[in-house]
Amino acid sequence: MRIVFVAPPFAGHLYPQVPLAQAAREAGHTVAFVTGERKRAVLAARGFETLPLASVPEGAMEAIANPPHRVGSNPRLLMQQLRANLGLMPGIRGDLRRLFAAWRPDVVVADFVAPVGGFVAQEMGLPWVTTIPSPCVIESKRGTPVYCGGWTPGWRLRDWLGRMAIRGFKRGVKAWLGAEFRSAGVPELWRADGSEVVYSPEAILGLGIRELEFERDWPACFEMIGPLVEDPEDWPAMEYPAGKKVLVTLGTHLFWAKERLRVPVADGVSMVVAGSKEYPFVPYARDLGEFDAVVHHGGTGISYAAILAGKPSLVWPQDFDQFDYAARVEWFGAGTRRGTVEELLARDWPRLRLLQAAARAYRPREVFVARIETIVR
Repeated sequence: MRIVFVAPPFAGHLYPQVPLAQAAREAGHTVAFVTGERKRAVLAARGFETLPLASVPEGAMEAIANPPHRVGSNPRLLMQQLRANLGLMPGIRGDLRRLFAAWRPDVVVADFVAPVGGFVAQEMGLPWVTTIPSPCVIESKRGTPVYCGGWTPGWRLRDWLGRMAIRGFKRGVKAWLGAEFRSAGVPELWRADGSEVVYSPEAILGLGIRELEFERDWPACFEMIGPLVEDPEDWPAMEYPAGKKVLVTLGTHLFWAKERLRVPVADGVSMVVAGSKEYPFVPYARDLGEFDAVVHHGGTGISYAAILAGKPSLVWPQDFDQFDYAARVEWFGAGTRRGTVEELLARDWPRLRLLQAAARAYRPREVFVARIETIVR
């Protein structure tokens, strides 16, 4: 079988696909990637073929994803970012048609923010699988909505109003940018059955755990297969200070927030800061065991890495769905959204150990290979 993975060149989206591709390759399948130019060397070092997007200038996707300011729920900034994304889509669609025709995949696996890969797959009669490291952002008909500032369960009327407001906002954006959506090949946002067109109608694989999700419904083709936090890059070993250590990280985006990062240093505790001059990158899967706790922004990668390592989190959300993961980390006992580092280190976290055991019980690689082979057959 020939499998092509499509993802933007960002660690939180591309890197979870790499262990899935490795598992597929070990199962005897042929694998290739479509991503941005700046990550081609990382994939080549792992022996993966990459198919170039001729229409996308180097750094264009990074510039859109990393604005010099918080986007949040600001309508003007959201529209600006979306319009820039949609502007790349016609060229990418043409690139993908040519690449798929030449490479001839049997199935396309697209990250949830790269649905254009799935759209082209459908046009060419190919199966499409969506991978989504943030499954909570999928729309639901019941349960607590996301993108509302980190709501927790308990208010059914509020939740219904929130879900309606989010869908209404999407309708408004679609109406305002109708020409751009049509040019990008997205004439509608929902199918006749109410499901979102940006996700595969055949298979949506959530790279998380149900134990960290609020009660809700899921699409019929959805399956939670477990988190993946490995880093495919080779980073030199780091020398960490002795004694209590707390990792402070805002991930690989949020440059504007890193410039104002200030964390009070607790007595007798060393703060190791990732994403700044101290360390440009800390590979979570390899090094998180060296720490006693984590201060982070609520990204899915670090949230799950901390759970897998059994380290409590003090979550400082900044943008996007980070407020929603902060709410989940606190609600399920993996950390807190408030307090100090001293309090984080002083508390016991029994529910974190249960979450750690649950997360480690998932087998995402095996489930992925089995699901792919079932879909193609």
